[in-house]
Amino acid sequence: VDSAASNTLKKLTWANLKATLKTYFDGLYQLQTDELTVRLASQQTTTSTTLVNCTGLSVSVAASTTYQIEGFIGFQSALATCGIWISLNGPASPTEISFNLQIPTAAATNANRNQTAYDGGSTTADVPSINTTHFALLNGLLVNGANAGTLIVRFASETGSTVRIQAGSSLRLRKVS
Repeated sequence: VDSAASNTLKKLTWANLKATLKTYFDGLYQLQTDELTVRLASQQTTTSTTLVNCTGLSVSVAASTTYQIEGFIGFQSALATCGIWISLNGPASPTEISFNLQIPTAAATNANRNQTAYDGGSTTADVPSINTTHFALLNGLLVNGANAGTLIVRFASETGSTVRIQAGSSLRLRKVS
């Protein structure tokens, strides 16, 4: 009985019930398509002191969309006195890009790099130990402007000695609007 239509009898089909429940629950839970995740398949190496793309650690982002960013980046250095610079690059003219990088240093502490622009930040001044994987944590927000494109992790060596981004590093974006 449909109380909104003078109590007339209505036929309820399984298809109508599923469509109604889907509409209801989609409004309550994050859709799987709203989360973008990429895992680096193979180690990336550089000796460049200027930022280079970490091929394979990138995600396509839509125009006029807001994302929360999380990165778990394993890295190594071949020299104890050679730190690493990790940053992001992405589509032109974002409304806002802001992220924090927490990265271990030789002093057994973490350096924090707060960045408000693509290719921002600076290198750390050392690493805790050579040829050992350490993890940098990246979190932030991208309010993308009118340009769709690719958000990519970039990295560089402090001194020109070899630094590596390790396989298994990951980047995850959650669409929030």
